[in-house]
Amino acid sequence: MKLVYFVRHAESEGNIGLHFQGHHTSLTEKGMAQARHVALRAKNLDIAALVSSPMVRAMDTAKVIGEEIGLVPESCEHVSERRRPSRIIGTAMSDTEAKVLNDTWTESLFTGGARVEDGENYDDIYLRSGKALSFLAEHPAESLLVVTHGFFLCFLLARAMHGDALTPDIARRVFTTFHTSNTGITLMRQGGRWSEWEVIIWNDHAHLGELQSTR
Repeated sequence: MKLVYFVRHAESEGNIGLHFQGHHTSLTEKGMAQARHVALRAKNLDIAALVSSPMVRAMDTAKVIGEEIGLVPESCEHVSERRRPSRIIGTAMSDTEAKVLNDTWTESLFTGGARVEDGENYDDIYLRSGKALSFLAEHPAESLLVVTHGFFLCFLLARAMHGDALTPDIARRVFTTFHTSNTGITLMRQGGRWSEWEVIIWNDHAHLGELQSTR
């Protein structure tokens, strides 16, 4: 029975900034502190492999965790965040044209067949989340920690729950219902008694309270 710990990346400049973030957004000072705290929690877990999205904010989080638990992050494109249309990356969120394009693209993430420029759409994320689940199921390690992203983690949860029966409407409801915090920990078990994937823990961020108490 395989255990997969998912960690949403630590706070990035894009999370608090006023521009649409892309691949290269780095962590804030607060984000680095969050990464160190979740790394201390990971040190108490029996982790055999460390996997990360190649996006900078995720890989930087994974590197901090890896230094603490003695593992080098393995990059995996399958667990990356949704890809925005490249034309709006770095553009101010107050820019009217960019905002309209971003809103239209966001809707395409919950509408089968719709596509906005070179941004990923629902069909892309559906296929990629299936590849991610297969990758994790076939990984030789029996206990993994995966650093990923908020939207993708919700979509992955929806795919694990509904499999091939997932619809855009169900994906939307999962995303708008299940919140994720920076460095929140989610635990899923593969090969469970009742279903292929079981969710044991969702968005445990107790360590963020510990971080607040140290200030």
